[in-house]
Amino acid sequence: MTIWNQYEEPGLILALWIILTIVGASATIAVFTGGDVVGWIAKLLSLLLIVAGVMGILFWTPYRTRVEATFARPVDMTAIAAEYRVIEQRGEIWVLEERGNGE
Repeated sequence: MTIWNQYEEPGLILALWIILTIVGASATIAVFTGGDVVGWIAKLLSLLLIVAGVMGILFWTPYRTRVEATFARPVDMTAIAAEYRVIEQRGEIWVLEERGNGE
């Protein structure tokens, strides 16, 4: 197996963290720029949304390793399937994803 490219790809949960951060930022702007007196609970909750979103983006997003490879000779696909999940095939190039623990 010849590896041509290897890269990390974030899981879909990244979109949730980005949305949470945007909602927190807009809530913070609304709370702190509003003319009404808003309780400290609303201010703390909006700031916690931002902190949780940023922490999620930085630390809690799982990344998967993908590999683009070619095979020089016929190989046993069961051996490849034990280590990698086949994502797609583009001509002779195979896009494989490393299996995590317990998969």
